[in-house]
Amino acid sequence: MADGVERTSPARVLAALLGAWLFLSGFPWEHTPAQRVNAWGVGILCLAVALMARAASQLRFINTALSAWLFASVWVLPHVSAATRWNDAVVAVAVFGLSLVPGRGEGAAPPQGASG
Repeated sequence: MADGVERTSPARVLAALLGAWLFLSGFPWEHTPAQRVNAWGVGILCLAVALMARAASQLRFINTALSAWLFASVWVLPHVSAATRWNDAVVAVAVFGLSLVPGRGEGAAPPQGASG
């Protein structure tokens, strides 16, 4: 990890995949225009933030906020399909949980014998 990027961060990788899924789900399923733009925008932002959070773990909290909005949008935005409503809700909960997983070494106790 010499360059500061976490090579193996399952939480960030999964969050990025969920962001990509959310974006792609805006194409084949029936959406209202507002819901489609929301899926595309939140999906791309979740993907980008998850990738950037590999280098700066605190950025993951942006995904916390994005997932909270996505979950709220299930009720705020009109939906034409129960499937899209469920998809958005499940993705929101998953991204929220993953955004709370700390990065490597984050929040860990200092090694014994270390003085500060």
